[in-house]
Amino acid sequence: MAMEYIVIPTINRNIGLIAISKHVLEAITRYTIEEEDTWYLGPATPFHQPVTCKVVNNKLSIVLDIRLKYGVNVNSSCEQIQRKIQQMIEQMTDIKCNDIKINVVGFLF
Repeated sequence: MAMEYIVIPTINRNIGLIAISKHVLEAITRYTIEEEDTWYLGPATPFHQPVTCKVVNNKLSIVLDIRLKYGVNVNSSCEQIQRKIQQMIEQMTDIKCNDIKINVVGFLF
């Protein structure tokens, strides 16, 4: 399995390189989803995980499978999730997330 990572630009290029693995970004995303009680990660299978981070040309994109609590507004919840994930990743790593796609895979009653 190839290790995908994103490079963080540093002020002084002479002192080294800082890179963050995509698995760290997936963990931050999971943590953000688990903080709320109206959003839940979708089911994981051996061949599919509910959180997928991809790094292409040093740009980050995230795909989420989530389940929402029955009765919540889907559009506003998805916008809220996108904002919160973007804020958490930016605060923790100083990386701007280019794309966050959310697949609503079900509802919890």
